[in-house]
Amino acid sequence: MLKAPPGYSLVEEKGIKAIVKEQYLDFFWNRGFFEPKTLFHDLSPSHLVGRTKLMLFVENNFVFVIRRNFHGGIFGKVFKDLFLDGSRPHRELFIMWRLREVGVKTAEPIASFSINFGPFKRGYLITSYIEGTEDFLEVLRRTNPSLKRREIFFKAGALTRKIHDLGVYHPDLQLKNFLIKDEDVFILDFDKAYQRIPLPLRLRFKNLFRFLRSLEKAKNKGVRISPKEIVSFWKGYAQGNRLYETELKKRTRFLPLLKLVWKVGWRIEEIF
Repeated sequence: MLKAPPGYSLVEEKGIKAIVKEQYLDFFWNRGFFEPKTLFHDLSPSHLVGRTKLMLFVENNFVFVIRRNFHGGIFGKVFKDLFLDGSRPHRELFIMWRLREVGVKTAEPIASFSINFGPFKRGYLITSYIEGTEDFLEVLRRTNPSLKRREIFFKAGALTRKIHDLGVYHPDLQLKNFLIKDEDVFILDFDKAYQRIPLPLRLRFKNLFRFLRSLEKAKNKGVRISPKEIVSFWKGYAQGNRLYETELKKRTRFLPLLKLVWKVGWRIEEIF
């Protein structure tokens, strides 16, 4: 049964199930956010880009990022934004709420929507907009390896360790899902994320190598990333824990083979 976390309300109205932060409820009602026929239809895609175009809602003092859920891969070419289960945006809101409760730097979850479309559901997540940020990939593209960049890599590693210790598996752990603002590092896009406490080593390293894959992809496209910067990420994650350091040494033996597999995959993506 769908429940709202503390400080949020569950709204069930005309083919919509929504979880909304209580301070925004009146505004959402007045703005017609609970009308499925007009929901978000008058909004334009912003310059923000995730898996799909995001929408930026700006009105008076409110600035929200609205993201529609889409399938990935080949499955997404057929079903696009249609799901049999409408729980995905609500699960993401819960995870983000839990993480923020313990001090993880991520966007504030404002609302999640599941909208009936025949036998299917469409899902939307609304979050706060973090002003003045730049995604990690863009930072690496426009700068050269430096001590400051190593500090960012260290913080990204420590942040990843924190969400793992909280049992959160982030299937899309990559450079673009870290936002940088001055000295702060934020993590975003918990679409498809889930909690498993404790998070086993197997899933931790599967996640870490997903991030490493994004580094290799960036390097493959000409982005300069130094070995010292990659080591800084691992140090931020391990934080002196011998178990993680030993496990990393064991698993990196297969890295040359993994890199080859990744490169073949990228070539196939270019063809199709």
